[in-house]
Formats: sequence, structure tokens, C-alpha cells
Amino acid sequence: MTYTPNFNDPRVRARSISALTFVEQYIKSTQSRWLSSREIARHFGWQGRPLGKFLKDHLLVCTDAYYNIQTGQCKKYTSNPQGVSLLKQQLGLVAVPVNIPDTLQQQLNTGLFDYKDTGHREYHPLQNLPKRIKLPLLRASNYRHEYDIQCCAQSLLLQHAEQLGFDQATPALSEYISNRTDVRQRLSDQLSLDTHTIKRILTAILNGGSISAWHENMIFAYVDYNRLMISELKDNEYILQYQKDVRAMWKAIRLHQSLRKGERFNAKMKSEIYRLLEESVRVVIKKHLKKTKNKAFIEHDGWSSERAVDIDRLKYEVEKQTGFVIELDWTIHEYVDSY
Repeated sequence: MTYTPNFNDPRVRARSISALTFVEQYIKSTQSRWLSSREIARHFGWQGRPLGKFLKDHLLVCTDAYYNIQTGQCKKYTSNPQGVSLLKQQLGLVAVPVNIPDTLQQQLNTGLFDYKDTGHREYHPLQNLPKRIKLPLLRASNYRHEYDIQCCAQSLLLQHAEQLGFDQATPALSEYISNRTDVRQRLSDQLSLDTHTIKRILTAILNGGSISAWHENMIFAYVDYNRLMISELKDNEYILQYQKDVRAMWKAIRLHQSLRKGERFNAKMKSEIYRLLEESVRVVIKKHLKKTKNKAFIEHDGWSSERAVDIDRLKYEVEKQTGFVIELDWTIHEYVDSY
């Protein structure tokens, strides 16, 4: 007997939309990504239940069925565009406008967003929406030029250390800043981890995270609590050099911090330093957008604007006012399908 979910059931809808959001954000139709059974269960539901199996079968395509429980190598998947489209139709999510408060729509219309300042960052409810919802909203209001600062955290922190007198070579960290896509793919091939997980691991190391099989360790969770994978990470030559580079960089920055005797230079302090640097750049970007009368929605180290910016001019202004050299990724959203 063929199983058909009852999409009027709030629990079924919630699980289905959650799975759909995960796939649209992290799984591409053109690039395979490994998924462990635990991660599939977390996002799609237990595969022993009809709904979990239905969602997996409709949203994923297995491209490599080989797995090895001893080495931690998992099956690889891509998204299934036809299944994604079908599930949207079944959920009634096709060509249905997103209902948002009138106050938010007014902010989108005027470009005057009501941010909340917390810890040197500006937060807005729109930032928390999944891309499948947020992009159509921004596109409908003509915010179609999306910009992100490339390797913002690594780049600003290393330049900050250099401004403080740090002159040690950082081959792995510098390579990541200049060629992050190739580095992530190379590590993905070496470790059989998807590039998204590689990015998360390198970011965790930058923020003071250790590679450990301790049950509360963040990186241990990223690799699905696979002890063999932790060993591979510890033995990887690039990651070993990256850790060395990051430690040297933070050591140079630490010398200029007002710490009490015996006080630990912890992750919270490191995060505070980065957010101050990020804020200094964001202030310049916001001034430039305001000066050029270019309405924009800001998201930490990026933004979406109505018009294209003069990238060379903006980079010059950032460098002149902060001393930082930045590079930008630019995406034009000519058309975004409704969620």
C-alpha cells in the first residue's frame, strides 16, 4: 500500500517544511554531499516511519551507496529537484505569497530597517528566515544584488594581527583566505566530508575550537561523533598547519589585550574582537550605501541592495577608513522562484 502523508496534519507539515528547508539550503542537485543516517533522521525523520522514508525518497537522490561504518564514510546524495517541486505543490507552497507583518513590508519598501544592536552586531527578524522564504521577499522588493565579504572572519583577523605587528608566515590560513573554494574541496576529497562541514570545522578552529572526541565538543558533533574522523582530522597536514597559523595569529592579538594575570583568552573574547572588526567595516559599508541612496538590507558581513555598488570605490573607502582590504562575492538574483 502506497503511503501518502496527510499534509493537513500540523506535525506532518512542520516536519516536511523542515526537511524541505534543509535540502534547499544545504543540498545541491549538481554536487554530491555525504549524509549520515543520524543526520538524515534528524532532518527527515526516522527512516522506519513512513513519513521519514517518504521525505527522503522524494527530496534526495543517492549518488554513491558505498558506506563504511569503520572509517565513517557515509553514502552521498544530491537533492531531487522534481521531488522538491512536487513536495512544494503538495504543501501548497507554490506561488503562494509569504504573509509578513505590515511593519516588515513597510521596512522593505522604505529601506529603513529596525535593527536591534547586540554585541556589536545588528539583528533583524528577516535574517532568521530560511533562504527559500527570504530571497523571494527581498527579490519582490527589488533587493536583488547580494554581496558577501569573502572569508570575512579569517581575513579581518589576520589583517588585524598584521596591523599589530604580526609578521609570521601563515601558509594554510593565507591560502584559505585567497582560495577558500579549492581548499574546502580538497579537504572534502581527502576526508570524505562535505564542503559545508569543512567550512564549519575551519570556522570552529578559528574561534578557538579544538579537535577532540569529547562528547560536548562542537567539531565532534559536526562529524557525527565519529572517532575515526576525529583522528583523520588530527592527522591532516593542512588542518595541522591551519591550527598552527591560527594559534600564532591569536597569540599576536592576545599581546595587545588587557588581561588580568592568569586570565584565559577565551572564545568569547575572540568573538568580541572579531565582531568589533566586522562592525568597523560594516559602518563604512552602511555609510556608502546611504551616501549613494542605495536601499539595502544588512546581514552581518553582507547585504542585499537595490542597485549594484561600485565595488572598487567601496573597497577603497573601507581600506582608507579601516585599513582592511576586503574582497566581495556578488550575486544578482534576476529571478527567484516562490517558496
